[in-house]
Amino acid sequence: MHHSYSSYKNDLVSFDSEEYIKNLENSISYNLFFQFIENYKEIENEDFKKPIFSQTTKYKKIPNNYKFLKINRDKDENKNIWVFENPKEESSKILILIKTYLNKMSHETYKKISNDFMDELILIENKNIFNILSSEILNKCLFDVKYRNLYINLCHKIWTNKQIHSNLINIINIDNNYYWEYESQKYGPFNSEINAKNDSFNKINFKRYFLNYIQSLYNNKDLSFDNLNEEEIYIKKKKIILLVELVGIIYLEKYINFDIINIIIIDLLHLNSDNFKIIEEIEIEILYTLIKLLYTNKTSFNDLIEYNSIFNEYKKIITQIINNIKISKRSIFFLNDIIMFLDNISNNTVKKINIDKKALNELIKMNNIKELKNIYINDNYDFMYKIIEIFISQKNINNMIIHIISEINNPKLFYTIIEKITDNIDDIMLDIPDANTKLIYLMNNIKDNYPKKADIINMLKNINIDSSDSDDSD
Repeated sequence: MHHSYSSYKNDLVSFDSEEYIKNLENSISYNLFFQFIENYKEIENEDFKKPIFSQTTKYKKIPNNYKFLKINRDKDENKNIWVFENPKEESSKILILIKTYLNKMSHETYKKISNDFMDELILIENKNIFNILSSEILNKCLFDVKYRNLYINLCHKIWTNKQIHSNLINIINIDNNYYWEYESQKYGPFNSEINAKNDSFNKINFKRYFLNYIQSLYNNKDLSFDNLNEEEIYIKKKKIILLVELVGIIYLEKYINFDIINIIIIDLLHLNSDNFKIIEEIEIEILYTLIKLLYTNKTSFNDLIEYNSIFNEYKKIITQIINNIKISKRSIFFLNDIIMFLDNISNNTVKKINIDKKALNELIKMNNIKELKNIYINDNYDFMYKIIEIFISQKNINNMIIHIISEINNPKLFYTIIEKITDNIDDIMLDIPDANTKLIYLMNNIKDNYPKKADIINMLKNINIDSSDSDDSD
């Protein structure tokens, strides 16, 4: 019988794992069902398939923004990377239950599904529940980034629920003194059962468990890329970057303070070692991703005022790295942008709005020059950068953007950004093959007397997308 997609989707949403398992327990299909779950887990822990175009010579380089990340499912070494194995004694039923609910979550279903999930979790007394939850939620955050914020919010619901935590402990009363017991260890005494439970809630809280889990992954990150092919290097880098992005998002959601972010910055800049000159280029890229994420998404920097002196020290160290270490042009581009982000964070205690590129594009389509100029006044650098990005990414020439840039009449800012984009033009042209010609057209139609204009245009004219990267560190 043929089933439509809608009927399949309805069946999936209404699927009751507990009832299904009860019916299966005495069935010959029971073991096959769990075998399917384990096989599905392996597939889920991988990312996506490699795109066809990335197999061609022209697009052999790795895109800078990683938006085309795919994973080859045929290579066993890619399976279960960055995934902790669940203890053998874990209940398969709990694993299926968690997977079922996580897979049902979307922006539309989150409220109901998360509430139903919490109702299920408070019935579980398995001591391994936090390990299973941490593993499965972390995997979803890394491989299903569209819903990361939902999974983080789910974590918050779990670590604020006292009943889930109380299920994992035993309360013991000895001579009217109360103790709580967890994993064969006893804590106390306390003068009431409530005080004992509150103490356990603080000490074994899921938030601490989940963050320690992430920290373990970060501390054990492997930055060695020897004997890996281009695709394997790309996948490995992406996984590390996604993990650090996740920490940044948890901070932006205000579930951790900046001290944790600061520890990561210190580690990436090697300030906890004797010599920052051994810094790896992947560490520079991770740092850039993290700082850009914070700068782009924070609407207020008031909570970072006390870190201004620390940021100044970071800028000094980064300048030393640029001047004293042989690194690629791409890394220098990242480091200069990090300095710019830190400058803007230090100099703007309040960032009024976050410039959304999609919303910006809508205003351009509506020819709303007044509102566009207001956004420019709020954050001229980010505004100019994004409208230039919109210009080169669109198929047709957008004369409205040329008009806006001419109206703003800030050649210094315009060419500062043009030069930054030009420094990274090789990577950009992997996604936008005619980006160089678009930039040339844009500059030729902006009337100004910028001294380096002719040199930039000549350089862009001579760009060859098939050229190699071998001289990046010269």
